[in-house]
Amino acid sequence: MTCRKNVNALTTEEKAAFITAIKLMKAEEYVYVDNPNDEPHVRARYPNITNTYDKYVLDHHIAMYTGTPGGWGNGFLTRNAVYRGPAFLPWQREFIRRFELDLDRLVPGVTLPYWDWASDAADPMNAAVWTNDLMGGNGSGASRVVRSGPFAYDDADPDNSWVIINYLGLPDGGLVRNFGSRRNTPNLPTQADIDEIQQISTYDSGNFDTSSVGYRGANEGRIPVNGKTPPPSNTHALVHEWIAGSMMLGTSPNDPVFFLHHCFVDKLWADWQALHPTVPYVPGNTASNNLNGHRLNDNLVGLGTLISATLDHHAMGYSYDTDTPPIVTPVNTTLVFNDTPVGSTAVQAVTFNISTPTPDNSFCRDLIFTITAGPTGTGFGTPNGDRVVVNRDNTNTAQVWFSYTATSDTDPVTGEAEITSVQTGQTWHISLSANTIAVNTTRKSVNALTTEEKADLITAIKLMKAEEYVYVNNPNDPAHVRTRYPNITNTYDKYVLDHHIAMYTATPGGWGGDFMNRNAAHRGPSFLPWHRAFLRRFEMDLARLVPGVTLPYWDWATDAADPMNAAVWANDLMGGNGSGANRVVQNGPFAYDAADIENSWVIINYFGLPDGGLVRDFGSSTPNLPTQADIDAIQQISTYDSAAFNQASVGYRGANEGRLPVNGKTPPPSNMHNLVHEWVAGSMMPGTSPNDPIFFLHHCFVDKIWADWQALHPTVPYAPNDTASNNLNRHRLSDELFGLSTLVSETLDHQAMGYSYDTDSIP
Repeated sequence: MTCRKNVNALTTEEKAAFITAIKLMKAEEYVYVDNPNDEPHVRARYPNITNTYDKYVLDHHIAMYTGTPGGWGNGFLTRNAVYRGPAFLPWQREFIRRFELDLDRLVPGVTLPYWDWASDAADPMNAAVWTNDLMGGNGSGASRVVRSGPFAYDDADPDNSWVIINYLGLPDGGLVRNFGSRRNTPNLPTQADIDEIQQISTYDSGNFDTSSVGYRGANEGRIPVNGKTPPPSNTHALVHEWIAGSMMLGTSPNDPVFFLHHCFVDKLWADWQALHPTVPYVPGNTASNNLNGHRLNDNLVGLGTLISATLDHHAMGYSYDTDTPPIVTPVNTTLVFNDTPVGSTAVQAVTFNISTPTPDNSFCRDLIFTITAGPTGTGFGTPNGDRVVVNRDNTNTAQVWFSYTATSDTDPVTGEAEITSVQTGQTWHISLSANTIAVNTTRKSVNALTTEEKADLITAIKLMKAEEYVYVNNPNDPAHVRTRYPNITNTYDKYVLDHHIAMYTATPGGWGGDFMNRNAAHRGPSFLPWHRAFLRRFEMDLARLVPGVTLPYWDWATDAADPMNAAVWANDLMGGNGSGANRVVQNGPFAYDAADIENSWVIINYFGLPDGGLVRDFGSSTPNLPTQADIDAIQQISTYDSAAFNQASVGYRGANEGRLPVNGKTPPPSNMHNLVHEWVAGSMMPGTSPNDPIFFLHHCFVDKIWADWQALHPTVPYAPNDTASNNLNRHRLSDELFGLSTLVSETLDHQAMGYSYDTDSIP
């Protein structure tokens, strides 16, 4: 179902896509195929046009000058195939729908917006529709040719200008506008004019021509409206006269605003039909043959569509954003964030149930919820922004998310917010409250876990893998997000995909840029801060699912002498190495059984789709893990990072990450952090490496080493600072870490984030 919106409500992206589609239609080749059965005026004109857009212009002109009755060039001022008769509204409805479908064919998702000229009647010259990102402005100079916006004309560069055609289909220079210039036509129609015609209770009458009384004539602007007797015209026709220039002719679709104008004319008719559902279209099928092209079951001239097929715009596949909306009912308007641990962020949603309107196709599929006030109160936030778009084809509920970040152990906090449903006009007051609790999370070596602690850790990971995750479609998300996140089904896999997306987001360059030089999670200064925030969130989710669980660290240096037999690979922890030709893990809690996939640990690929079992191939890429001597060497480095702050930069970050020579070992193979990934191999090698839960134990030790280094070098600053180049966005001290809504500066004290290591107190 196509949703037509007010042109003033289009986003920047929607405006750009709309203009692009029009320009593509103007560039798309059209070749007339000669048909000896076509009338001479057709055969003389259509060979002159060269593109799809201009065919619409000529189609309109031909129909307008076809009298009914009388044919080409006869009687068209009394009644023609398009105007001055009952088919005016059906013909234009079908005509602009075809245009809209062509726009969507060229740029999928584009719809035809309407220009509510009545809302601009007080100051029509400055209406938003005339801005340079939409229709452009008024004409200028003696010729009144449009010189601004996407449909401007440049005499010195006609090949890159908007060129109109004349009634023969031949090029005719630039688009002409002359706002309010015609005698007695300084104003656009008003809302009062619309209100009056919408009360008319007959569709058409009498001779069914230019002077007939009824809704069609009033909408078209041929009869008196609101005490105003033509000339000048009223309503639809008055808008043509106010714009003037190219909008005055049978070739008026030369001006793209024609389609926005007629879209609003069609909307008024749709609104009138809703107000008068029992009023029939006239004339019926028994009317005189002089009304051919205007009777209920006649074909619209030049379009070949029955008038009766145009009387329900919903059945034609589109709705207006003001059509009857569904009923939205809040499930909860109070959010209580109880016992939020210091250093953590909790999220909750205000949930709404969305009813099904009658008929269900009577409303645009998207509902928009906006946070129009707040949230007030220290610590409250909106983790997904202040706008939620819900498509009713996918869900009958909407969730607007709020967060609370506990920064210290304080008294209870209260706040409030306001949520508005844009389409229904409903507004709800939301009450927020929270209290915090002190946290004493201590991360231990995995070798020091008790039997119960091991079981709780595994249980929490399994629960996270089972916890439902549903991506809420957001048109503002980039395409690579919108194509991947709908594929994942659980919270654990969201962590996997979050890591992959960050790793392939170049800084600078964005998604798919030069991520091998520096990206949002690796090969740059924020490597350690990003993973610290990432792990902490994972740990808080574990503790939410199984209270008391903390993330242990795997001290791989202590296992370097005999890594194959490290305790971490026991069946009550991470399970062992992969086996067989495909090296899939077959033992432990993360084993895979092709005969019992539902009870197996299933990983995802970079699209978020299931990808079989976890793969490990110990020592196949490199035979050794990093040693304690390697750690001792990097802990003596006295700078955090240095120019150019990328994969080759000298400093502690690069050494910890494993990009630099360490202890006499020059990559390849890598050192430190990277070397562990390479030694485990298999699923630990790609951007989806969190598929293997060992990822988190490994990175917990990487983080511990950094915390130890910070204690050894308390005066060494993080680098780069805030004055560094914008090319280092996401890596500077006060930048927000990609995808995590946490500042780099907020990660530099791990104890302030709510956790410590079991060795922190050891000198």
